[in-house]
Amino acid sequence: MTEWRRIGDKTDIAIAEGAPRSPDEHFAARHGRVLAWLSSW
Repeated sequence: MTEWRRIGDKTDIAIAEGAPRSPDEHFAARHGRVLAWLSSW
C-alpha cells in the first residue's frame, strides 16, 4: 500500500507550502505512513 505513503508525503508537502488542510488530507497525513507500515507486514 505505497499509495497511502504517497498521499501522506504529498499532504506534508502541501501543508509545508501553506495549503489548507481538508479532512481527507488531515487523515492521510496522520495515518498514511502508519497504514503503509502496517501493510508492509
